[in-house]
Amino acid sequence: MKKVVLNIGLNNNPKTEKEIVNMFQTRLSPKVTWAKVVSSYNDEVEPTLVLHGQSALAFKQITDAIKNLSKDLDQECIGTEIEDQGLLIYSPTFRGSRFKFDRKYFKKIIA
Repeated sequence: MKKVVLNIGLNNNPKTEKEIVNMFQTRLSPKVTWAKVVSSYNDEVEPTLVLHGQSALAFKQITDAIKNLSKDLDQECIGTEIEDQGLLIYSPTFRGSRFKFDRKYFKKIIA
């Protein structure tokens, strides 16, 4: 099992918190812990859903699922930690400047 943590911005997101949690459970981890926190993206304040779970999927399957989740949630990217490896996983349709993962912006709800 791989520990997976996602930070999903809620500005311009077409889904409700519960819909996002359900998508996470279906695609990545049946058991999930989540909370809504205040974060920022591109120097703008953004409410963010932080999701923690465990996945039996292979690393590439996890990143592919998050790419599709990013697209389905109308996100440029989703801040992700897989087994403590930080990543920004971009939607396959995103065209624009890409940033590197920066741990100082990443939120967690469980130590």
